[in-house]
Amino acid sequence: MPAGKFHHIVLFKLYDGVSLEQKQKAIEILKSLGENNSDIIESTVLESLDSKKGVILVENFVFKDLDSTEKFKESKEHKETGIYMSTISDWWIGDYFL
Repeated sequence: MPAGKFHHIVLFKLYDGVSLEQKQKAIEILKSLGENNSDIIESTVLESLDSKKGVILVENFVFKDLDSTEKFKESKEHKETGIYMSTISDWWIGDYFL
């Protein structure tokens, strides 16, 4: 297993027509994932400043290690968040060690 902290970045491209309320709910849900997990040592959830391609939400989580990430991915909260986000967005993931 590579050494270092595990970085998990997700770019959520919201679908056209997503309401302000839906966007706010998404931000709140994503923030709660990072704030309520002791394995996440740094969490940031923001709307991208660049809106040329539409509304993009950026999730940047830093985990203690790869095992913490795997546990997170199997959590009920992560799965429920994925279900909600799939109704309002598509996403791309970038994972790396640093």
